[in-house]
Amino acid sequence: MGRTVSFNRPDGKAVAGYLAEPADPAAAPAIVVVQEWWGVNEQIRGVAERLASAGYVALVPDLFRGKVALEAAEAHHLMTGLNFGAAARTIVLGGVSTQIGVESTARQAYEHGYELLIVKDATTSSVLEGHEMSMKHILPRLSRLVRSDDITLTLI
Repeated sequence: MGRTVSFNRPDGKAVAGYLAEPADPAAAPAIVVVQEWWGVNEQIRGVAERLASAGYVALVPDLFRGKVALEAAEAHHLMTGLNFGAAARTIVLGGVSTQIGVESTARQAYEHGYELLIVKDATTSSVLEGHEMSMKHILPRLSRLVRSDDITLTLI
């Protein structure tokens, strides 16, 4: 079971996050899970827990400082108020609803001047045509499309 932790960002400021660890975390690989625009909610904590069950140490930084949105308008407000400069330099993004959630998050990151990597084999949608249009025509203009196998090599 995961827990809320506090850790220091590279600039020395403290930030909270959700940490889920496997039974033997000492030699486990680690992954940072970035919250969706809803915040660190049950669904995102569940993602971290499933990664921990698969043998990973999973950390979810709380970019909204404890706030969780329940409606789209509230989520939009939290997302547009995010200080991207304090959050990251490079954003690696995947998820569902490619043409809605992934694309809107990508646009926000792009507008704030961040390098953006879209993990093409970690994005999907229930509407195949919308997914394909975003992946072919929109997201390549905002980001670099990479495969999950190439993430580590891309970031080094």
